[in-house]
Amino acid sequence: MKIFKYLIYFLVFLFPLFWLPFSFEAIEFNKLYFLFFLSWFLVFLWILGQIIEKKEVSFRYNLFDLLVFAFLILILLSFAFSKDKVISFFGSYLRFSDGLLAFLSFFGFCFLIRNNLKIKEEGEIEVLKIFKILLFSSFFVILWTYLSLFGVWQKIPSIGKYFVFSPASFSIYSQSIFLAIIFTLAFSYLFLGEGLKKIEKGFLILLLILSFVLLLIFDFNPAWFILILSLIFFSFILAFEKVFGEKIHLFLVPISIIV
Repeated sequence: MKIFKYLIYFLVFLFPLFWLPFSFEAIEFNKLYFLFFLSWFLVFLWILGQIIEKKEVSFRYNLFDLLVFAFLILILLSFAFSKDKVISFFGSYLRFSDGLLAFLSFFGFCFLIRNNLKIKEEGEIEVLKIFKILLFSSFFVILWTYLSLFGVWQKIPSIGKYFVFSPASFSIYSQSIFLAIIFTLAFSYLFLGEGLKKIEKGFLILLLILSFVLLLIFDFNPAWFILILSLIFFSFILAFEKVFGEKIHLFLVPISIIV
């Protein structure tokens, strides 16, 4: 089970960074294949492990899981009655996130995480560790982007031309959306994380600075909208729940500065 747990953590870490220079589309197409095959391979291992260990297969589910499953059924029906099966399965050209393959990949990953989260001493996967791994992986994505901006990859003889601008996306617009989400997650964790060590706080602050500078460079309006709306919405939730009590200003002041 420990190997299985580390394989899931490996999937979370590598997914933002994964790309291959050998296909006609290096990033999104290969990410989906990577997510699809590894997620469903781990789902198969999990089911096999349940059969061997418990002699049965049991799933966690609630209303949200049933809604997700119902949505997947609609996607399958849409594919079944589609006139163009190739586009319906793989997605439209250079936009592969709207095909059946993408939805099956996300469903497999969601199913995998949902049934292995540590809840009431059951399960092996911890949400906090997934959160940390995702932020750590995103740091390397951002660092990669800076190296591209300064032309470091292009200076490498012979292979420099094969490097992508960013493993997150070919487009700076999609990259900006990614940065806005990561900034919000890191910002929230910095202010809400309990028992953070100095090195963790330093890492989060560095991640925030690097991602914010890239947001300024790319200057994509929808990314700013997502970032500001997320932070304002989050601050209202904190104020309503009285998470900080009298220290709510420690969170609201930096949000106001960003806005």
